[in-house]
Formats: sequence, C-alpha cells, structure tokens
Amino acid sequence: MTKEEAAKLPKYTPNPIFAGLPKILKDPGSYYKVQKALIETLACPTTHSDPAEMQKCSTCTENMVARRKLMHRLGFSSLHQYMEWRKVMELMLGISKKKPIHGINKGD
Repeated sequence: MTKEEAAKLPKYTPNPIFAGLPKILKDPGSYYKVQKALIETLACPTTHSDPAEMQKCSTCTENMVARRKLMHRLGFSSLHQYMEWRKVMELMLGISKKKPIHGINKGD
C-alpha cells in the first residue's frame, strides 16, 4: 500500500452496532436518564420467586412489552444493541459491576 492509498483510508470507522443510534444515546450524560426510564418500566408491585411466575403475571408481561416498545422509541434496534451500548457507556463512565460490600471488599 502506498502512502497516497493509506491517506485515503478513513481515520475512524464507527462500530456498525452503534451506527444507527440517535445522538442522544451517543452522549454519556444521557446514560442515567435512559437506564432510569427503562428500569421504571419494569417496576411491578408483585413479587415473584420464579421467572415462570413472572411470565404468567399479566402486569409483568405488560411491563416487559412496554420496555421493549420504549427501547425501540429510544432508538435501539435490538436487545443486543442495547446491551453493547450499556457496556460501552459503563466503560466510558467508569461504572464497575463489582461494588464493594461494606466491611468485606475494602481495598487491600
């Protein structure tokens, strides 16, 4: 490859998973708002000890459908795209999955 050909190559190629996302989802500042909206759609006054019970509950089923519709309105094309977006945002914001437990996981 010559220097001229190398200069013609794009400097940055966006990840195809994130290519169709709206600008608001590309902003790390909107992460908490989006997460809060999605979590609030799953809120249900009933409790279930088994996922099979949750599937039979009409309120929970309606909430899951509402969550999928909200994800689509926000601009996510699939659950996979949402999960990848979430991983990237958590990495950018420095959010750790492993939270210290009081008195146990203190910095060694």
